[in-house]
Amino acid sequence: MSNLISINQAASQGIDRVRKPIWVCEMDHLQINVANGKPGPWTYLFSPFNNECNGHDPINLLFTQMDYDAEEWLPYDGAHHDSDEYKVAQSAYYGCLGRNVKITGSPTASPR
Repeated sequence: MSNLISINQAASQGIDRVRKPIWVCEMDHLQINVANGKPGPWTYLFSPFNNECNGHDPINLLFTQMDYDAEEWLPYDGAHHDSDEYKVAQSAYYGCLGRNVKITGSPTASPR
């Protein structure tokens, strides 16, 4: 993929949301704190499954030991956590940890 960028490249371009192309759920993404074209150490992991498995969304992450120059990220232009589309994806996971449910990773899949 030729459009992969690094965290440093994203920050210098003013891109504050990125995702890895190998992530199953297309709404999973990181929000980077960008200040003066540089990434800050705090990053926020958004995922529709976060509320179910962690009790809140996003998950705050302190990134201090990662390669900010690795070109392994895509700019994220999908739904934000406060959008109706994202909330529908979250609802697919509500209560699934209390049931014997197969998680598909699809934001539109309904628990069975």
